[in-house]
Amino acid sequence: MNELGFREGNREMPRGPGWAMAASVLREVLTGPGQGRESVDVGWVQYLGEGLTHVTYGATPRLADGQERSLVVRLPRPEVEDDQRIGARREEHLLRHLQTLELPFLVPRVVSTVPVEGGLAVVQEWLAGIPVDLRASRFPGGRPWELVGRVAAGVHAVDPEPLRHALAGFGSRQEHALAFAGVLESVPGSDGEDVRGWVRGHLPPDRPSSLLHGDLLGQNLLLSWDDGPPVVLDWSEATLGDPAYDLAIVTRGARRPFQVTGGLQRLLEEYNRHAERPLSGADVHVYELCLRGKLYLDAVADHGAGSAHAESLQRAMIGVLRRAGGA
Repeated sequence: MNELGFREGNREMPRGPGWAMAASVLREVLTGPGQGRESVDVGWVQYLGEGLTHVTYGATPRLADGQERSLVVRLPRPEVEDDQRIGARREEHLLRHLQTLELPFLVPRVVSTVPVEGGLAVVQEWLAGIPVDLRASRFPGGRPWELVGRVAAGVHAVDPEPLRHALAGFGSRQEHALAFAGVLESVPGSDGEDVRGWVRGHLPPDRPSSLLHGDLLGQNLLLSWDDGPPVVLDWSEATLGDPAYDLAIVTRGARRPFQVTGGLQRLLEEYNRHAERPLSGADVHVYELCLRGKLYLDAVADHGAGSAHAESLQRAMIGVLRRAGGA
């Protein structure tokens, strides 16, 4: 049996390959009153990628009236626990709220949510755009920090108050930093003391938290084909917290973010050009150190403190501290 025949034969299985479940979800969502599910020709279902909690498929179904709609289906990953439903509902609420605002970027419109085995499938519009590589040498025009800085400032400008009842997170920037820095308590020796001491001396102010995207990496950003606003995808990690965290997720404590010298400073300059409240390098270094500290501790747990991998990550953590002026 060829691949197409195999897909046709398995399409109606209650469980099976992700494409089959995605096709079933699309039929359920698009079938009109009084119509059979066969009235929707789903067509080819394409694997698009996956995140921490979901696997994404896309298709352009043809409806009974001949119209076509380009849609994506985000299916829960099999190993994700029951709180996937809570996360999916939160993301749905957030996206519906963002659709009511004037933003400097586009977000997917939620079409429907469908209960499936393992959680909720979320059906969204499929927004077209140019996939982004945040390495300067591979980014159109060579200035990816401009895109990240503008988008991050736009996200952080959203009024968080209507979202506080729906999104998890922290009440203030300082609360976020203190909670995140807890991981550093397990970093041993003088390195741990130095890192903890620097972080304690550079905590952010106790100001109200902002909306964070939580994962502004290249796979979640699309450039417009016609110089229009960019597209920001996958809001599953959105939370309320310190804006500096969103930038640290991008820079990750790298010596040359975006693979250019001074990448963090360039990002901060662009961000501060658009943001309501400026951020400093120290604000971002706090979270870079926490991220690097966690990677180091994970490597110690998996491979031992004396392993080459752990020692490499320990040096990377101290490198961040040195660039921050703390060592």
